[in-house]
Amino acid sequence: MSALHKARPQSLKTILSRAAAEAQHLHDRLAELDAALGEVHEHLPSTVLAVLQRADLLRQEAEGLAHFLTRLAEDALPGTSCNPGQALQLPLQNQISRLSGTTSSKATDHGSEIWSDDIAGGLP
Repeated sequence: MSALHKARPQSLKTILSRAAAEAQHLHDRLAELDAALGEVHEHLPSTVLAVLQRADLLRQEAEGLAHFLTRLAEDALPGTSCNPGQALQLPLQNQISRLSGTTSSKATDHGSEIWSDDIAGGLP
């Protein structure tokens, strides 16, 4: 287990704020996808419209989750903490960095990250 996953207890407000920011990040990326798909939907078969609607629903759900987590963070009692270590065992290194509040040494490239170094290192 990496040092990142052995995190010490942190403020619940801070952890929820990071989770809210991550949900907003997902919303923003999905909004970009939704806009791009919206530009080409006239050229796609009608059967694809249901898929486009699901993509838009995902964007709306991510935005709702961001608002929900933001409100939870705002209402978190001072002094309340939890240890996010186990929850940070995720496959994407950039996402782990954002949620843990650390900075990634890698440049952010939204299109190229597939696995974290820990997982990718175990592949042949």
